[in-house]
Amino acid sequence: MSFHLSFKRTKKEDDSSKGEDSRNMVMINRVWILGILSVLLYFVIVYILPLYRLILTPLIPFKMAIEIAICLIPISSGAFLSKQKMEQINLTVSVENEMLLIDHNGRSIGLCCLEIISTASSISVDDRGYPKYNTSMLLAMRSGMDKSVNMAFEAGISEGEPFLRIFITATGSDSYSIRDTIRREATRAEAILLASLNMIDLRILEGNELEKAAALFVGSAEYKSGDIFERFGSESALVVLKGCPRVNPSVEASQVGTFLSTAMKQGYSVTMTCVFSAAKPGRERKKLEGKWKTIQSKEKRKEESLKDHALKKQLVTQYEEIQDDVGWFDSTIYFVIKQNPHSDIAVAEEGVRGLILSIWGGHDSIKLDAKKITRRTALRLFSKSHIRKQRMHVTRLVAFINTPVRNLPVIGPETSPVFQIPSRESLGKDIVIGETIFDGRPFSSAGLEIEWFREHVAVLGATGTGKTNLVKHLIAQISEKTDIPWWIFDVKGSEYAGLLRHNDSSITILRPGLDTSFVINLVDSKVGSAEGSAYSTFIMLRELLKEKGDSSELSPAMERLLRESVMKLADSLKENNSVQSLADTITKLASNDRIGDMTRDALLNRIQILFQEPLGDILRGGAEAIDISSLLDKRIILDLSYVARVGGMDSARILYNLIAKRIFEGAMRRGIVSGLHHIVVLEEANNLVPESYSKHSSADVTTGESMVLLQRATGQGVIVVSTRPNISSNILANTATKVVFRLPYDSQIGGKFLSLNEKQEIYLRSMKCGRALVSIPDTETFEIATKLFIDQAIPEIEDTEPEVENEILVQEHQVLIQDTIAPKVDESESEEKEVTQTEAQTVVFDRVGRFGNHVVAFLASVGMSTEQEIRELLTALDPTVMEDDISEVIRDLVTMGTIEREALSIVPGGFVFTLPDNGLEAIRKVIVQYISDKLGIEQDSSTVKQPEWLD
Repeated sequence: MSFHLSFKRTKKEDDSSKGEDSRNMVMINRVWILGILSVLLYFVIVYILPLYRLILTPLIPFKMAIEIAICLIPISSGAFLSKQKMEQINLTVSVENEMLLIDHNGRSIGLCCLEIISTASSISVDDRGYPKYNTSMLLAMRSGMDKSVNMAFEAGISEGEPFLRIFITATGSDSYSIRDTIRREATRAEAILLASLNMIDLRILEGNELEKAAALFVGSAEYKSGDIFERFGSESALVVLKGCPRVNPSVEASQVGTFLSTAMKQGYSVTMTCVFSAAKPGRERKKLEGKWKTIQSKEKRKEESLKDHALKKQLVTQYEEIQDDVGWFDSTIYFVIKQNPHSDIAVAEEGVRGLILSIWGGHDSIKLDAKKITRRTALRLFSKSHIRKQRMHVTRLVAFINTPVRNLPVIGPETSPVFQIPSRESLGKDIVIGETIFDGRPFSSAGLEIEWFREHVAVLGATGTGKTNLVKHLIAQISEKTDIPWWIFDVKGSEYAGLLRHNDSSITILRPGLDTSFVINLVDSKVGSAEGSAYSTFIMLRELLKEKGDSSELSPAMERLLRESVMKLADSLKENNSVQSLADTITKLASNDRIGDMTRDALLNRIQILFQEPLGDILRGGAEAIDISSLLDKRIILDLSYVARVGGMDSARILYNLIAKRIFEGAMRRGIVSGLHHIVVLEEANNLVPESYSKHSSADVTTGESMVLLQRATGQGVIVVSTRPNISSNILANTATKVVFRLPYDSQIGGKFLSLNEKQEIYLRSMKCGRALVSIPDTETFEIATKLFIDQAIPEIEDTEPEVENEILVQEHQVLIQDTIAPKVDESESEEKEVTQTEAQTVVFDRVGRFGNHVVAFLASVGMSTEQEIRELLTALDPTVMEDDISEVIRDLVTMGTIEREALSIVPGGFVFTLPDNGLEAIRKVIVQYISDKLGIEQDSSTVKQPEWLD
């Protein structure tokens, strides 16, 4: 989108005034032309012709005055014409996503803005205990800054709310090169800010937000209409600061923080902008040395005074600050004050002047000049360019570029609670789950022991926080490091497909309903006691019907009829073990009177879901029924998505419970054994063991709970996964390992099971995606950043009737499944197919999963890379990818520990990226290459080979 900014002084002009202005312009233009011709004619007659002795030198009285007058006429008329033409030029401004482009008289200016949402203080304490500002951030920004780039730190109050922003401005004649420069500098500035300030959170302004931020000094109505410079004289005031500011950091407050908090209390609408760009050192050191020598000469003559002694101390302090040649900036510091609705602009300006002098003034070291906002000045304000440059050292400039210490609305730092880091001995080493977090940053590797799965694991968290990502990572490592079989209940159907090619072991996907050959019996006929199995099936059906609500609850007569019918099936399970057999048995056992007919019809109505599609086909039993217990030595993914979609979650819940019951009964038949023998992942565990099941007393335990609670001794591990902690409290209380992601609405329940204090519980509500609180045996709760799971490419599977399915024999019965060994396809074609079946709601993992494997593979092949090279790689893979997506992918990969980032100023961008544990080797190679290039040395085996340094 684009809009035009007209440099008009008034909105309406009548035709007569326009005609008069036009005639005046023509007249002045003629005067300028005549003036130029008069100067040329005078110069030829008076100087050129006499020089060649063509004529005698004319005698001109008052020659000096006449020459001054002749020269002033074209100069003054030309200046006036230039001014009028500048005022009539129209600016063209366009906004492209996160970039604002200004076209002014053939000169292009690009602008983007990083808004600081939250951050901690930039003040630290030195070795002597004195507070100081963080100057390394500014020095890093200066290093490698393009000559055409200005940066501006802006802090102020708008509509009663404080804000902090950093603008990056680039100028030039080519808009394409400006775009590249802006993107590069913005990414570099973002990386420097993230590395320099703790708990900082940034976002790039786009579209209307970027427009409003750039033109904050005018009202939105004037801005949208295009006449943005019309009302400056009456509504806004500009104050430019010159001189050497006072640098006064303290532990309690920073100078920018004091400025913002005081302006907010006083109700001022004011903006402080510090524009800075890299500069070469000037003659400041020589001036200081000259003053020092002057004082020394006075001392030799014994003419020094107390003033000279005081000046010597100041000179020493100033020289210590600027003794090096780096850290010099061209800077412009100005304040824009907008009229307060409750006071006059002059009153607000005087108040802001006093505030500025009290914060940055001292010993008359600064001067505040009021500057009229002309059209030229307004353009510089709009583009965040220099107004009046002054050279300033970083030790002084930092007084204007710092972050608040105290919490302020909107931009206050989010203080995280403290979690103790467990000792390395107490953490497991078999299965890595992520990295422990200390002070908001990764600290050490965190893992689980295989044996801990025997005592069950609970993974809780809101949708999109990273639960399934963690479970996939756990299962992938278990598959690679052990031969333990597992069974995953996948209700959504696409969560765990990425495991298929993540290891060489056999993985089987079962799709009930979609695969018509998937048939099971209603009652498990493989248990020792048929009556016991039938009774447990009856209990489960009764609990599931109760959980559906009052409309499905069984009356005593219906409950008795259902129990007798299910128990009757136990007498002939080989012949009659289907839902149709159950319906026939209910009809036979019901009495033939009116009450019996009503009871039969009501019961059949309650359990109608068992006879409908898809459960009616799945539970039809017979000779071809699958024996679930025979699959317990395999790795199975049970895809219930078709059942849930066709029959609803009630159908999926019934099948979920029937199959889980047989898995756990198979574990009970194994008996008491040592070690871990099988793992079950209960996705959407609230479907199996919800807290809402009706209980007759607090000591009552449901069938689902008993199935889970009795498994520890049998070597059966259970991973309970749920979006909310509304699953059975008995289950949660008996899981030894708990991993809890963000819980916005159930933090009290999560805090109860993790033994969190009030502050930690509040933090649980707002944790970042991929962060979790973990409780493992014999340790206190600690925080981790989970490891990233990158799905491997697999062929897409249509959710329709399969034409060809792989087959396996299960006890001489053919069962249609999809095995891990997929049909062989062309490698190039399989690489082009992207895996869209990742964790459905986790946006950050989807984006990282899309590009992360390419970045890792690239670094594995080349060893190290700069950020620009990674950007070029991902852009070549997908030309439609946005720059901010690539930046976030890189940041997430670094945060997750998938790749490492090392700061090195001698490479473009200031950072090199490597795989973990390769950072030092990469730095060594870069430094060796840099030195070799500077000295003109050709590298050989002696320079490439790494020396064996002594430890």
